[in-house]
Amino acid sequence: MPRYAYKAMATDGSRVAGELEAATPADAARALKAKQLHPVSVRQQKIGQRRAPKRSHVLQFIEDLAGLLDSNIGLDKALHLAAGQSEDDRLAQAGREMAHSVHKGKSLAQAMEPYADFFGPAAAPLVRAGEASGKVAETLQNLAAGWRSELAFRKAFLASLVYPSMLCAMSILTLGVLVFYVMPNFALVFDAVDATPPQGVRLLLGFGEMARHWWWLPLMLLLLVLLAIRFSALGDHARSSWDKLVLRLPLVDRIIIARGLARYFATLGRLLEGGVPLVGALSLSQRATGNEALQKRLAPAVSEVKIGRPLSSSFAKDAFFPKRVDSLLRIAEEQGTLSRGCLSLGARFEEETKVTLARLTTWIEPVVILATGIIIGVAVIGMFTTIISVTNVDF
Repeated sequence: MPRYAYKAMATDGSRVAGELEAATPADAARALKAKQLHPVSVRQQKIGQRRAPKRSHVLQFIEDLAGLLDSNIGLDKALHLAAGQSEDDRLAQAGREMAHSVHKGKSLAQAMEPYADFFGPAAAPLVRAGEASGKVAETLQNLAAGWRSELAFRKAFLASLVYPSMLCAMSILTLGVLVFYVMPNFALVFDAVDATPPQGVRLLLGFGEMARHWWWLPLMLLLLVLLAIRFSALGDHARSSWDKLVLRLPLVDRIIIARGLARYFATLGRLLEGGVPLVGALSLSQRATGNEALQKRLAPAVSEVKIGRPLSSSFAKDAFFPKRVDSLLRIAEEQGTLSRGCLSLGARFEEETKVTLARLTTWIEPVVILATGIIIGVAVIGMFTTIISVTNVDF
C-alpha cells in the first residue's frame, strides 16, 4: 500500500507532520480527519525519497525495544517507550505508527515491513521467525548485533581515512600557495630580467596561469560528480551502471566485493540462525550487499537451492568468487552448521576488507607525499637555476 507524507493542524492549533499508509490521497485525508487532524498537505512518498535515520539511532531503537521486551513489557507499550526515547523524529514517528499497528492486531514483523528502508530488508523476516519461535527479544538482540558490526566497520573505515585526507588537504593547500602566490611573483622577476626559465618551470607557470583563470572548473566537475552520485542513488539505470563501474576499478573492486560478501554472509547467517528458510534468506541477503552488479552474481544461488542442489555448488561454478567460499560452505553443509559457516565467512570477508583498506591508505600516503615533493622540487630547483644563471653567480 502506498505511503503518504502529510502535514496537518491539530485541534489545539499545533502543526503535526508524519507518514501513513492509505490506498489513495483521499483515504489518507479521511484517516487524518478521523484522528482529529485537519490535513494541510498530503503527498505520496516515492521509493528512495524517504531519508532513513542515522544508523546509530536505529541501533539504539532496536536495543531499547529488545531490552523492554526482555523485561516482559507489552509490545505496543514497549514500542511507544522506545519511540519516546528515540533522538530521531522520523524513527519516533515510525515507532508510534508500529505501536498503533500492533494495537490493531498486527504482528511486530507486519508492523516493521513498511520501514524496511529504516531497519533493513532482513529485519521483518527475522522478527517473523523470532515471533514463530517465541524469541522476539533474542531476535532483536541478534538484529542489533548486525547493526553494531556495521557501525563498527564504518567508524573504522572513516578513521582510516582521516590521516590520508589531512595529508591530501595539506598537499593541495601547499600547491595552491605555490601556484597562486609564489609562482606569479617569480614570473614577474623573470619578465623583469628578460630570463627564460627551464621547461619544467614554464609548465608550472602555464598551469598556474590556467588555474587562476579556470579555478571554477574543478569545482563544477566536483559538483557534477556529486550530483551524479546522488542521482545514481535514485535512478535504477544510473545506479546499476555505477555499481558495474566500481567493480571494474583496481583495488576498489576488491574492497566492494569483500565488503558486499561480508554483508551477504553475515545477513544470511543471522537469518538462518533465526529460523528463516534458506531460499527466502538467500533472496533477502542479496539486497544487503549494496551493489546491484554483485546481487546479479549471487542470484543463481536461489535457483540452485530451489532445485535441490547445495548452496556451495552455485559458488563453485562462478570463478568470480574466491575458492574458499565453496570449500567452507561445503564443509558447513556436510556438518549441518550452515548458519555458523556463513557467519564465519562474513567475519573473514569483513577482516579482508579492513586489511585491503589499510593497504590502500598505506599506499596513498607515500604517493601523495612523493607527487607533492616532485612538483615543489621542480619549481624550486627551476627557479633557483634561473636566478643563478641570470646573476652569473659562480660557485
